[in-house]
Amino acid sequence: MDSVILDPEEERKLLELLSLRSIGVAPRKLLELFASREELPLELPLGLPTGLDCYQEELERALPQAEEELALCRHEGISILPFFSPSYPKSLEALQRSRPVLLYALGDLELLDADRSVTIVGTRSPSPEGRRAAYEIARARAMRGETIISGLALGCDEAAHRGALEVGGKTIAVLATGLDRVHPETHASLQTEIVHHGGLLLSEYPLGTPVSKHHLIARDRIQAALGDELLIIECGRSSGTMHTIRFAERCHRPIFALSYPSYPTSAEGNELLLRSGRALAYTPPTSDSE
Repeated sequence: MDSVILDPEEERKLLELLSLRSIGVAPRKLLELFASREELPLELPLGLPTGLDCYQEELERALPQAEEELALCRHEGISILPFFSPSYPKSLEALQRSRPVLLYALGDLELLDADRSVTIVGTRSPSPEGRRAAYEIARARAMRGETIISGLALGCDEAAHRGALEVGGKTIAVLATGLDRVHPETHASLQTEIVHHGGLLLSEYPLGTPVSKHHLIARDRIQAALGDELLIIECGRSSGTMHTIRFAERCHRPIFALSYPSYPTSAEGNELLLRSGRALAYTPPTSDSE
């Protein structure tokens, strides 16, 4: 698939951003350096170098590596979306200074501006009822034209992606690795299927980046902000899904959770969320509404 076509000015800024990131400039500093003038605090005119002017030597040294990375991504059909790009998802602005400096995307970029989307997540080891619910709910909502967002993990994530694909629906997988890696490895065919059927793979990490615990948690903030709402299928009290819930709360996204007649251990987090009022009980769509 073709990557985004940049005008000369956008490409120059992207290469500068890639260069400074490669030498270890912190994400929040990069957001400051490349923010529009309207976003920056006023400074006294002291006549001293400011902003990118302070990094000219570093930019010159790192530029060849940045050009090589951009060329490789283009060869693979991968788009790099810096936060100042018109193609960067507006929904991620809810993360403010914690939003990704840039995103790597493979697939249909139009899904980032879908009219309706829902993030569906849950435990990697769901009960049969939870796995079935993730699949059926994603299937029903994809049939309505909604985009299904999840994280390609085992269990609930996998079921949600497959439910959307089953009816030719659209789904976005947010990865905790570079787009040329697969986690878990058993989902290699699913990752490929998502792209081939009009979906989208999304990551904030460059090619070659392996999975880590930190990356998995950071991935959760993107999932939470990207969707119009968050649906918890099944999670334990100390489940990693709780990270996604906290991010959704900070982004002011509506949070729903499935209720169960008798909560299995893998759904005790659902019970806690519903009793505390942090989530609303989710009512699955009926066959009439599909």
